[in-house]
Amino acid sequence: MSRNTSFVSCLAACSVAYCGSAQAQAAAPESTPTSDAAQAEETASTTTQAPAQEEAGVQDIVVTAQKRSSLLQKTPAAITAVTDEVLIERGIADLPAAQVLIPSARFQIEQSSVQVFIRGVGASLDFANIQPIVALNLNGVSTPREGASAGFLDVAQVEVLPGPQGTLYGATAMGGTVNIAFNRPSDRMETKLLAEGGNYEYLHLTAVQNIPVSEKVAIRGAADFARRDGYQTSGANSLKDFSGRLSLQARPSDDVTIYLWGSYATKNGHPINVVTLSFNPTTGTVDNGAFLHPGNPWNDTRTGTLAPLAPFGPITALDQSYDNYTIGAQIDAKIGEATLTSISSYQRINSLQNFWLTAIPASLSQEYDQLTQEIRLSGETGRIRYLVGLYGSQLKNNGYFSLFGGGFFISNVTDHKLENVSGFGEIVYSASDKLRLTGGGRLSYYKRVGAGFASSGAPYDSKEDYTHVDFKLGADYDITDHVLAYAGFQTGYSPGTFNEQPSTPAFDNQVKPSKLSAWSAGIKSRFLRNAVQLNVEGYYYDYKDLLVQSYDINAFFNPIFNSQKTKIYGLQADLVVKPTRNDNFNLSVGYLHGRYTEFVQPNGADFSGNSIAFAPDWTITAGYGHDFQLASGYIRARGDVRYESEYWGDFAHVPGDLLGDFWLVDASLTYYSEDDRWNVGIWGKNLTDEAVPSSSAIGGIPGPVATQLGPPLTFGARLGFTF
Repeated sequence: MSRNTSFVSCLAACSVAYCGSAQAQAAAPESTPTSDAAQAEETASTTTQAPAQEEAGVQDIVVTAQKRSSLLQKTPAAITAVTDEVLIERGIADLPAAQVLIPSARFQIEQSSVQVFIRGVGASLDFANIQPIVALNLNGVSTPREGASAGFLDVAQVEVLPGPQGTLYGATAMGGTVNIAFNRPSDRMETKLLAEGGNYEYLHLTAVQNIPVSEKVAIRGAADFARRDGYQTSGANSLKDFSGRLSLQARPSDDVTIYLWGSYATKNGHPINVVTLSFNPTTGTVDNGAFLHPGNPWNDTRTGTLAPLAPFGPITALDQSYDNYTIGAQIDAKIGEATLTSISSYQRINSLQNFWLTAIPASLSQEYDQLTQEIRLSGETGRIRYLVGLYGSQLKNNGYFSLFGGGFFISNVTDHKLENVSGFGEIVYSASDKLRLTGGGRLSYYKRVGAGFASSGAPYDSKEDYTHVDFKLGADYDITDHVLAYAGFQTGYSPGTFNEQPSTPAFDNQVKPSKLSAWSAGIKSRFLRNAVQLNVEGYYYDYKDLLVQSYDINAFFNPIFNSQKTKIYGLQADLVVKPTRNDNFNLSVGYLHGRYTEFVQPNGADFSGNSIAFAPDWTITAGYGHDFQLASGYIRARGDVRYESEYWGDFAHVPGDLLGDFWLVDASLTYYSEDDRWNVGIWGKNLTDEAVPSSSAIGGIPGPVATQLGPPLTFGARLGFTF
């Protein structure tokens, strides 16, 4: 199949819910609700309406990343929010594609997983005994990394909150949080249809139906289908995905809101194959950034003169199975001036990915059963705004990673269970009309039990308990009505885990917990009658025993290490300029300096001073949009770019694993009718056809590095209707 096949004609489509600019600036209500029931209602009202034309000046948006609704400019944290308008307008259908809009973050593909790195912190191995250290929450429910690979469906907003969020979100949020909110059922009859077609025979169909059953009950159904030929020459990295969601919202009284939802997602395309990076087949030497097929990095076939580099047979597109079942329930009840919230969830994921690891056939299996329950009470009394709660979760999972059709196991966790019980709270005290002081804490208990077989076949087991207290202190001050200054200190924590080897007198298979002390300070400002918005935050992170991993294909055993001391500091500046109702410019610049200041492995290998993996020093995102007014509607033109300086794909700085220093360029053009009933548009992503490494591993055939590549140049057309 050619890399640029013909367009699939658009069949029908739906108007995207619109409310904001490229930086997700949407109109927000004057007051800020404190209850979660009000929060959901406010969020829905600002993210599901049609794309009304805005006035000049940057508009406000409601965010909920801190478990209560607040205006983005009044929230003392560097939150990036992206609305559904931005996602659909630019053809962004999943979390990895949203990376182009998020400063100082990476959302990278790893088979059925999405590895999330924020400000250089994340987990790069997807084995069953390693949990993410950046929290991913869907509709307020924690989800495993495999749950993030399903495409967006009827999404209202994506929020990214960097830095430790341990007091509110627990251990998985040591590096930050990514929150994805769904559109809730509303009190109006609404039908939305969307169809997109593009190169690689891309076809994407979405249907959403909202039905107000009565004055107190509404239901909402959404379904999504996507198919696409493979980006790789073998046909690998293709799509044949379906997802659906059914939700109900009821208000049995003015004081009680019940929200129930269930979703299902399946993936039946061909998984991505891992390709060799930094080997020059002409010279037979290491050549950083080189591909086996220089003219087409996505050619994974190794035919012709490269046939000797495929010793185990021709590279083909292999099969996968993926099923994701999730149910959730949120109940909000007003009790006097407070709101009691209960959020419950169950998630089951079964995933089996068969793919080529350079020239080696491989299989990655993951099974998850997860239960979560959170109960919290929030409200205000006098000068105090408070939130207190209890959280419990039980994760049961198993999985293996094998080579040569199951003949050799790199990872084989047959049984793993992680249980957590936590109590948390946060208080904001208004010391004056301008000054607010924040204090918070979380007491957590974890129990991890695991068992399996080492690559040698020897059985291993592990059982360990962990107890930890996280706390947070902060202050924010209104310098003027449009300038907010803030500073804070908070801790982060991730419980220890185990290496997949039996413990012996000479080897302890336990991996220590990771701890973090983090300082941050920033200013959020608007000036020139709200035409300019400038937010700046500086941060300093001091990690102790940070969990570090990388995968060496040629090794029988890939241990998990602790870097004794790791320091990260940097600066993030976000600028939005909206001088007229028709023009919008945004620029985000992130500088990050991350180093393993003390990292000596048990065998004496010393990596102290090395840069941390997947952490470019510089990340820049920028965009410009203009609306052309017509008698019958308007045309919105938009362009976005993202730059990442070079970075290492492993902690050891293996020659050939220096990645990055690339630009991504996206563009879109959309016509909206005068009554906002329909729209039609075109979009293009990665217009310069940049071969961007996603995840990275050491070794392979022939080595020195193996990578999964992000998408090549893609383009498409969209048609949408709202009834």
